[in-house]
Amino acid sequence: MGKDLRTYLEELGQKHPQEIMVVDREVDPKFEASGVVEKLEQREKFPLVFFKKLKGSAMPAIINLGASYQRLAVAMGAGSVEEMEKNLAGMERAPVPGREVRRDEAPVKEVILKGAEADLDLAATSAPNMRSIASPWKSL
Repeated sequence: MGKDLRTYLEELGQKHPQEIMVVDREVDPKFEASGVVEKLEQREKFPLVFFKKLKGSAMPAIINLGASYQRLAVAMGAGSVEEMEKNLAGMERAPVPGREVRRDEAPVKEVILKGAEADLDLAATSAPNMRSIASPWKSL
């Protein structure tokens, strides 16, 4: 069964604390956050990197969430990578058929923000820029 991000991070921190790197200082989302990750990768390190403060954003950011099989196994509730592989193979052999969920029972309806609560100002959030090269799919 899937888990929410908070539960996953808590479990990962307990089972594999060496897989998490926390950056407390403010980081510019325009290339600096991805630069930190790039530097780690050059050293053959691939931790989940949690940036607590992104310049211009009230929200933190995480990069490399599933960059190792071990972390994917934790996310899927498996005790090891081998167990995850067996579970995935079993799921492929016997897929679970979809089922319709009534509108009033849908999990997406559990948190409903109204009025002032709903003003999330998404323009104030900053998604980290990974590369300076323009996308070939961007309209000209």
